[in-house]
Amino acid sequence: MSSTLLAVAWLVPDRVLSARSALQPPMAHFAFAICVPFGNSAPTNSLIPERSGLLFRASALEPAPDALLKEIEALLKLDGAQVVRYANRKRGQRRATLMQRTATDTTLEGFLLAGDTRAQS
Repeated sequence: MSSTLLAVAWLVPDRVLSARSALQPPMAHFAFAICVPFGNSAPTNSLIPERSGLLFRASALEPAPDALLKEIEALLKLDGAQVVRYANRKRGQRRATLMQRTATDTTLEGFLLAGDTRAQS
């Protein structure tokens, strides 16, 4: 059974391209890997700020080592104390979720799913 990885994170706009470049070496550890930038394309007259982020998707025959997953989490800013984590080494599963709370709203700022990613939708 193959192991997959899906990570998505909003980043500071001027950090997106440098994070994408920094993710290239970890991509070599997977049989398949892709890292693409995305944005919300907010109109300039909108009250919604324009945002950018990265989507990282990879797969391999074996689960990714913890050190590699920690490196990817750090590059996507999913390594802080406010990140909720779950890990099951026996099953090769790992989850990390970053939520941002304001006085009126809670938003998903990023997540990483490793191992069995069928929950991605």
